[in-house]
Amino acid sequence: MNLKTAIEHVLLATGGNPSTAIATENERIAQIINDTGNYFYSMPWRFREVHDFEIGPDGDGWITLPDDFAEIMSITGNGSTFNVSLTTPEFISDLAGSGQTSSSTEYVAVVFTSGAAGALGTNATKAPAVYLRVFPENLTDTDRYLMSYRKGFSIADGVSGTGSAIGTVVTDLMVSTGASEGSNTDSSAAASEFQFPYYLDPLFVQYLRAFSVGYEQGQLSEQLLTIEAGPLYQRMIARDGTVQGTYGALNLSVPPFFPVPSQSTVPNP
Repeated sequence: MNLKTAIEHVLLATGGNPSTAIATENERIAQIINDTGNYFYSMPWRFREVHDFEIGPDGDGWITLPDDFAEIMSITGNGSTFNVSLTTPEFISDLAGSGQTSSSTEYVAVVFTSGAAGALGTNATKAPAVYLRVFPENLTDTDRYLMSYRKGFSIADGVSGTGSAIGTVVTDLMVSTGASEGSNTDSSAAASEFQFPYYLDPLFVQYLRAFSVGYEQGQLSEQLLTIEAGPLYQRMIARDGTVQGTYGALNLSVPPFFPVPSQSTVPNP
């Protein structure tokens, strides 16, 4: 799926052009594509996963995350025997505030910040930026951890193929170079690819049309419910699961009942 095709589907779903009561046509198209992509990437698709990403602190207790970071899955030591544990920002604040400077376990928390991290501040869109906060705070080793995470919605330039996130991903300027008076003719838009497997194209088109029509008619929730109760959605989540299956013991984030049994198993129904 490329930007050229996405623009065409938005124009088709809105009868040639979206309403411009709150923005220009190109801004509206960009908004529809961005909102569709961000919703699409809110699902824990396997293709979003990145594993064994080397990352680490540089001595100030904070770690800058990769541009395409959306959600952390796990983090462990990189070739070392020390213990690493994901925790809450409040727990690390308690440790730092207590005056403690060392710990047998290293703690890592995902933190939204709009300035609390001093020079880190916000990102280019002025939205709160996401960082890892680490304790002990004096650790210095830029490849200390191996992190698994899920990527956020992104688009790759056809030339560089980097796949890095570009601000809000699609901008009105990108749309304007790919569409003119309702027709999409610019080849640069065709070179900008969305970063998901080809077999998910039909499902993304359904979501794209749902956001296009839903924003015009105010029935977005109904459109989304229809898609997610349908066969295409069910087939695609099954396909995504078979490409990279889950093996081994089930890691319970929420126990099946209380009190929790001593063994980490789900009772046979």
